[in-house]
Order: sequence, then structure tokens, then C-alpha cells
Amino acid sequence: MRQSVRAPQATARLVLFGVLGPPLGLATGLGVLALVGPGQPMAGIGILVLLIPTYFLGLVPALVTALIDTVLAERGTPRRMLWTTLAGAACGFILVAAAIGYSGLIRPLWLAWGLVGAAPAAICSWLAGRLAR
Repeated sequence: MRQSVRAPQATARLVLFGVLGPPLGLATGLGVLALVGPGQPMAGIGILVLLIPTYFLGLVPALVTALIDTVLAERGTPRRMLWTTLAGAACGFILVAAAIGYSGLIRPLWLAWGLVGAAPAAICSWLAGRLAR
């Protein structure tokens, strides 16, 4: 079996997206909630408690986005970060919709939940590109 020369870069992307993606998604989700949601903003120990379910729910979408970013990087796709961001938005939207429920998805506010995956995907894709140089 032949191993790709770029395997270390692919592994580094998976680790980068897997470690940074879920907490960045949590921060983005809390930001969206602070802007549009009712109630008090969460701070302190409450955010730390949310890290465990964040990794539980966000690791698979982060790794899927990392795989998409890796394929796009290996192919030399122009605007790789844009396509990775769109893939992250789709993964984030599907994740939040599945966790909360699919009712009322037509409302424009639900589209904001795509940011939960888009922002981490953009940041991780940019970092992976910088580290690959």
C-alpha cells in the first residue's frame, strides 16, 4: 500500500480542525446567542461545562470539514478557504438543526446557525494554509 507524501500535512489538518474547531464553534454559537437570543449571557464555569458536549457534537463535523479542506489543498483548488468555509457552514447548520430540531428552518434567523461551522472552518483553513508554507 502506497502512502501519500502529504500524509503528515493531512494529519496536521485533522488535528488542527479537531482540536480548534469545536471550541471555535462554541464561541461562535455563544456569540450568535448573545446577539439574537433571549436571556442572560453565559460566563465563567458554564462555558467550561459546555466544552465536553461541544467536542461530542462538533468533532465529526470538524473532521469532515478538515477532510474537505485537505482534498481541496491537495488539488490546489483556487479559493480553498471559501469552499471550506461553505462546507463548514453546511456542517454547522446541519449539526445545529439536528440538535435543536428541524421545525422552523425556513426562518432567516436559522441561517445564522451556519456561522457555528463557517467561522471555525475559515479560521482553521487559514491556519492550516499558513502552517503548510
